[in-house]
Amino acid sequence: MDAEAAGAKRKGHLFVVEQDQKWLEELEAQAGEHGIPTLGYGLLTDAMDTLKSEKSIALVLGDSKGQNLTNKVTRIRDDEDLSGMPVIGFVKDQNSEDLKKAFEIGLDDFVAHATIQSFSRKLSALLQEKDWDAVRAPSGTALLASSDRIERISWARILRRIGFDVHFASDQEEFSAGMDGSRSFRIVISNEELWTQKLGEKMQQAFSKEDVSVSPMIILHNGSGVSGAAASLTGHPKVAAFNKKHPAENANHVINRLMAPPQSELRRSPRLNYSVPVSYRIGDSAEDLLGYSWNINKTGIFIRTLNPAPAGSALTMEFRPPSGRGTVIVEGQSVWCQRLGLKRMMFSPSGMGVVFTKVPLADSAALEAGYNELLRISYDREGA
Repeated sequence: MDAEAAGAKRKGHLFVVEQDQKWLEELEAQAGEHGIPTLGYGLLTDAMDTLKSEKSIALVLGDSKGQNLTNKVTRIRDDEDLSGMPVIGFVKDQNSEDLKKAFEIGLDDFVAHATIQSFSRKLSALLQEKDWDAVRAPSGTALLASSDRIERISWARILRRIGFDVHFASDQEEFSAGMDGSRSFRIVISNEELWTQKLGEKMQQAFSKEDVSVSPMIILHNGSGVSGAAASLTGHPKVAAFNKKHPAENANHVINRLMAPPQSELRRSPRLNYSVPVSYRIGDSAEDLLGYSWNINKTGIFIRTLNPAPAGSALTMEFRPPSGRGTVIVEGQSVWCQRLGLKRMMFSPSGMGVVFTKVPLADSAALEAGYNELLRISYDREGA
């Protein structure tokens, strides 16, 4: 038995939820070439109990016959026992809104019907990694403070998907108790209405003393900017205002920014969430590979994939620029990779960071105009 087959036996089954028998058989055949046994189902509901009881390498979710991929990914990511499982989408249309939303919820990678042969690469990457039961290491504990139960539920789902445990506060007294310094939180998300004058002054003093123990904060407001006792905090780099009239999912890029290490601020432009399919080739290879972008700035892009190219690899990429209708073709170089493993979290998914090295003049103009529009939209979403 070779090393890959031995790894497949150790890791367990590949689960496939796909209603089209032809596609199911093709996926099973590729898994079989790696020595991976497959369990196939037509509906995710039928697979749930076995998913929890059988050891598995990954879950493949198809969208044949009108099946909604986003709903399936949501169900997996919201399940405490399965939230860390690697999930691969198997889709007819790589440009669909359903696929985009599925990545925002927590899809790890995808394979298009037209490029099903690339599925073998995804399996090879998974066989090289550690078991998924430790994939999404906890990001720490978040303090979530709101008197609105629906708001608490909505934000808690987002935080748990990106690896946080959640501590709740539903009124001013509970919020003040949570902020008394006796417990450390990685991030604080609070409704502006729960801030007392005393707490606002305390945080202002901590910021003025450059207290490094102060947690990053997102303060939710009603659309006209933060008011009341928390208003004076919003100019600090550790604090972001967010218009709660927008869906909580829109705050992913805000969390990314607040949680990013300080050195990332040396970039020439901030990274903004941007999700589109990216077709790329590595070096002189004629093989077209597919990934999905996670974020972009003026000098590079992060591509989500389970099998990133090694750092230093030359790539030729084609993708749709922000707010653009056509595509741009850009040369780049992989500068760092993130694989599945103990340190992987939702704000650092599996994939590769690519710096642009050569951009044709017309494509450069399209990228810059699209990025600037994306930046404007991101500020609007925050309510800035």
